[in-house]
Amino acid sequence: MPKVYAHHAAGVPSLSHQEMEREAMLQFERQEREALDQHMLKQQIMAQEEQERRRFLEDEHILEGRRRNQERRLQNERRLLAREKRLISLENQRLLDERDMPVAGITAKKKFTYRTIDTQPAPRTPTGEMPEKEYTFIH
Repeated sequence: MPKVYAHHAAGVPSLSHQEMEREAMLQFERQEREALDQHMLKQQIMAQEEQERRRFLEDEHILEGRRRNQERRLQNERRLLAREKRLISLENQRLLDERDMPVAGITAKKKFTYRTIDTQPAPRTPTGEMPEKEYTFIH
């Protein structure tokens, strides 16, 4: 009497040994493909994260560069303003020195008048000059 298996009794046709091997092989290949797909998906996600991280770092680098450039521009502007102030100060000093300097033996005309604090006329020296030390310089 032939052996009767449970699936025979249930009406499921029995699989031959070769068919079972083929089925197992297909199952194995399916699992391999799924594992490979998961691995590829994981790799893709990691690559995207790396790309986002690099983009973020590049953006940070760009922003840092812009900040440094702006700092440098401000510093240069401050330096130029300080230089301009010094030049103006030197020019003013030169103009003051020129105003007070006699030109070819002729005393330069002064733009300002000398008066005492109480606005009395200043006494003059015998040569007609005003004694500067005794009076306030008002302009």
